[in-house]
Amino acid sequence: MQAVISNLEQILKIIHKNHAESEKLIEVFTPVLLCEENLLEELAMKKPALSMKKQKEHIPYIDVKNLPVCTEKSHYICQKLLEAMKIGLPHLEEVLGDLSAAIRPSSARKLCKEFAADKENQSLLETFIRKNLKKAENADYYEKAFSALQLLLIRACHVLLARIERSLPLIEEHKDMLTCPVCGGKPSMSIIRQKEGQRELLCADCGHLWRFNRNKCPRCDFEKDKNLQFTFVGDNKKERAVECLHCKGYIVEADIREMDVMPQNIHALSLGLAYLDALMQK
Repeated sequence: MQAVISNLEQILKIIHKNHAESEKLIEVFTPVLLCEENLLEELAMKKPALSMKKQKEHIPYIDVKNLPVCTEKSHYICQKLLEAMKIGLPHLEEVLGDLSAAIRPSSARKLCKEFAADKENQSLLETFIRKNLKKAENADYYEKAFSALQLLLIRACHVLLARIERSLPLIEEHKDMLTCPVCGGKPSMSIIRQKEGQRELLCADCGHLWRFNRNKCPRCDFEKDKNLQFTFVGDNKKERAVECLHCKGYIVEADIREMDVMPQNIHALSLGLAYLDALMQK
């Protein structure tokens, strides 16, 4: 597969340089993220996959419970991601090899479709592992297989959803939605990239960016002066956690107004903010 000409690799190198504390995490995800971007370039849609009728309030364009999943493409995506995971997770080479052999075109489609509809459905993963992996009776092997399969499906579904999201024309969105207007996913991080200092939320599932009021909590929608508290490390105020004193929830945020980052690559920045997640969860 020909490498994608973009600044994603440069961004990952900068993150690796500036965030030594996340070195292992970055090393794991670098080949996966590069693989995803290659897949999205290779499998890019030539026209919108959806009818772009005016959106009803709080109704996402993509119905993830009925996500159209191509058997051939879903299998191809899974196999390419498994190859990338072997690079970042060499200690799981045996498990990843077994998963690669077990995931056939029909099972790849079923796994992606059902996982996209319900990411909390652990029985889907458990059943597949118990049925298809002979060594699943070993507790250590099973735990590794479960984690690997879960990561695979999270990233595969991201490619499938992002592929649709990138095909869509400019969307007229309702303001301050707590979930993604494209797929209904939850935000993974907050971004300040416009000169005016406007906040945008980044969907963890499809990568869509949408506007959100800087005075409101992105978790519970509560709005009040001085309700949002900012936590940062040292003098680095461009990377922070935004905590809501009302619901006690938080979201990590990056001010990237001085960075040259293409919208489709912004999700990579979350690797450099992992230390804030760790700090807030203590």
